[in-house]
Amino acid sequence: MEALITPDMRAIAQELSSHPYQGITRQLFLESKALELIALFLQEMRTSPSKPTMLIKPNDVQCIHEARDILLRTLVQPPSLIRLAQMVHINEQKLKSGFKELFGTTVFGFVRQQRLEKAKPLLEQEQISVSEASAIVGYSNFSHFAALFRKTFGYLSLPT
Repeated sequence: MEALITPDMRAIAQELSSHPYQGITRQLFLESKALELIALFLQEMRTSPSKPTMLIKPNDVQCIHEARDILLRTLVQPPSLIRLAQMVHINEQKLKSGFKELFGTTVFGFVRQQRLEKAKPLLEQEQISVSEASAIVGYSNFSHFAALFRKTFGYLSLPT
């Protein structure tokens, strides 16, 4: 049985790789985050229905990875789903279902998560304002970006 890596699990992994703690505080932080990650994983294993694994042809896997690479290069203005499928020479349905199977999220969900992950360090280091961050990562609607960021990470910006 293969578990899905959820956005919450990804957020914990990110926290584990970029924390400011040292000494005993670091040790306690790492242990607590590891336990939190294990708890989320076990919960996901318990609640996710087992589903048959889709058999994706190796050529289609290569096309889907190429699509992901294109999205990473064009986060600010990604191609439409139809155009992306054309660019990687795969039909739209195979792209959507294969992307979900390989990466555990939709194409749109991947773009959204990557944009938010790109904005997070900028906001945490207080290099730019929230409205600037939303524009940099491709959101034209500042309030939509702010709401998504808050929902995903639990905060909008760090207190000063």
